[in-house]
Amino acid sequence: MSLSINEIISLWRDEARRPGRTNHELDTSLRLPIVLGCTVDGLPYIMLLTERQPKTLNRLEAIDVRVSMRGNARPREKWALTFTLQDWSLIHAFGEICLAFANRIADAPSEDAALRQIYATVDQWQRLLKISRNSDMAKLLRGTFGELVAAMEITRQTGKTIEEVCVAWQGPYAAPQDFQFPDEKTAWEVKPIHKTAESITISSPEQLDTSDRSIKLMVLEIQETKDMEHGLTLPQLVDRLREKAADPSTVTEYVDDGLASLGLNLYSGLVSQTAFRIGTISTYRVEDGFPRIETGTIPAGVSNLTYHISRSNLTPYLQSESTSAMVEE
Repeated sequence: MSLSINEIISLWRDEARRPGRTNHELDTSLRLPIVLGCTVDGLPYIMLLTERQPKTLNRLEAIDVRVSMRGNARPREKWALTFTLQDWSLIHAFGEICLAFANRIADAPSEDAALRQIYATVDQWQRLLKISRNSDMAKLLRGTFGELVAAMEITRQTGKTIEEVCVAWQGPYAAPQDFQFPDEKTAWEVKPIHKTAESITISSPEQLDTSDRSIKLMVLEIQETKDMEHGLTLPQLVDRLREKAADPSTVTEYVDDGLASLGLNLYSGLVSQTAFRIGTISTYRVEDGFPRIETGTIPAGVSNLTYHISRSNLTPYLQSESTSAMVEE
């Protein structure tokens, strides 16, 4: 295989300038021809040409898979197995799949063997994407659980109603802080961590920027547990938020909207069967001297800055520390 991934991507970008009108055979020496091009909608595709009808494959993440018969085709190219990418931001991964197909076909002694190699490659990618997706979803679930535990803790510390706190929940919407109270110019940033974590991650300098508001940093120790009896799931936590409300419909509206924005379904297997135990909840004052990178000190041209703060350096700013009794209720 003589082309690199970057060369393959460049080829797709060239084809996107005349979508649906031209295509390019990747390597004429392959037992199964691989044709690259773009659909009339400008979406890149990989087309494998075969003599026999390929089996129907399940769709991959962001990739449509179709089997079709080709009219007026050469005798050994009657069928097409086409993979069409739906998201250009994944073009590099799509190029890796294309190279994997080419390498597998090059090593195959026959068309049937080549197709089996294609099926095996698709299966591997499906399993890799599933693992990655589940890992990302588990991380999202844990973070969301922590933020909604924090909602309960904010009501305890401030005397605000749970409805007020749920209305202030900004975690799902990429705001600098997870809870914002603009009328009071106050905000809360929430960091769920494992008990053994030695530092917390700050995703941007704006997250702890107190130039126009006061900020409290809440660090929650949250551990996944298989003990469903002594743990708490996200659906159970949401039920407790509703029970605490004088107007449960307000909690339902704002929490459900937030979960929908995050792509979390309360009734999915992962969400409903993942339980957490809540440990120590520590609240810190973000004030002068607090260890952080301030927006005014960042050199021009520096962006997307993420950094870590050692937990031991937070101790002088500790305002309160508690152990949640939510699981015991």
